[in-house]
Amino acid sequence: MATLNDMYVDDLLSRSSDTESAIQLQDGLINTCNTGLDYCGLFYINDSSSQENKVYVAIFICFETEAVHSESVNSLTKHDCLDAVKRFCAKRGLPKAFYSDNSMTFMGSAGKNEFQKLMMNKEFTETVSTFTNDNSFSWYPIPPRAPNFGGLWEAAVKSMKRLFFRTVGKTRLQFHQFLTVLTQIEVILNSRPLVTPSNDVNDALSLTP
Repeated sequence: MATLNDMYVDDLLSRSSDTESAIQLQDGLINTCNTGLDYCGLFYINDSSSQENKVYVAIFICFETEAVHSESVNSLTKHDCLDAVKRFCAKRGLPKAFYSDNSMTFMGSAGKNEFQKLMMNKEFTETVSTFTNDNSFSWYPIPPRAPNFGGLWEAAVKSMKRLFFRTVGKTRLQFHQFLTVLTQIEVILNSRPLVTPSNDVNDALSLTP
């Protein structure tokens, strides 16, 4: 995720007199971060006719800055999964690599069987391989039965769910309301201090994602 890198890109590019060097500099900054991916859900929302629909949330987290990005996902299909990844890349830039849970642990207990079938699907594997090769980054699953390898994104999922249910409770939101709450939660998570705040009022503000 290029969240913090974006702050330096414009300034560095403006100082560069060589356009080609500037482009290489920008590409180098954007493609140096590793990103974790996990799914959160499922959640229930209402459509315009008050019919109940299922929705999931794809959580992306930067390994370097711990910045969080979220995307709503309508189903556990290869198309929706890759669409969420493409939206992330369009908004945040291409990562160096994606890391995610393997097929046995990606969705935890909820939806595990459905997503396991997707991850084991040959067509999905080939589609992911083509997409990552075309965009020059890799996608690695963590070892099976090793959830400690995904502690960073598990913490983000836990925080996201806690904030969501404390805010919404059992209320069934419409899709646009769901997106609004999701975006607000993302802002809160990215405003959290990465270190213990100082009690001295003269100290600088704590570093955040």
